[in-house]
Amino acid sequence: AVFDTLSGDLGGFREKIARGAFADSLANNDEVHALYNHDSNILLGRRGAGTLRLLEDDHGLRIEIDPPNTTDGNNVVELLRRGDLASMSFGFYNVTDSWETREGEDIRTVEKANLFDVSVVVNPAYDATSVGVRCEQALRSRDAYHDELQKQTDFDAIGESIDLKLRLRLQETE
Repeated sequence: AVFDTLSGDLGGFREKIARGAFADSLANNDEVHALYNHDSNILLGRRGAGTLRLLEDDHGLRIEIDPPNTTDGNNVVELLRRGDLASMSFGFYNVTDSWETREGEDIRTVEKANLFDVSVVVNPAYDATSVGVRCEQALRSRDAYHDELQKQTDFDAIGESIDLKLRLRLQETE
């Protein structure tokens, strides 16, 4: 969701999301599912499982999904890599909103909303949304960093390293 950006025609009106509209929902840790095309049968992640992370910043609602290694998850990732999918959508309820008419067009501003899903979609209501796949090299880099960090806290390996260094010093002095 990109703040203060108009949606397409939603059936006689357009809509925009106000800054901070999801703040309460995020603070309350509302359960949110990441889906494909709002289909609850194609689950990509879930906030409660830690496989979906949400953040509201000055630009809008940002998400990060750890997609499952399933047929559906892999298919969505491949479609994202190819550029066939490039948009997001979101589902919400308990809306606090306001309405105005601008140049003969009814505009709804969503001021507060409770999220229940974020979806990678083929046809978004908001053209300003985007989604992509992180560079795999960056992910490998991150994994290598975590492996190195693990080695640094592996006390058996540290002890072996110290023991080896002491042996080398002893041999050098003899």
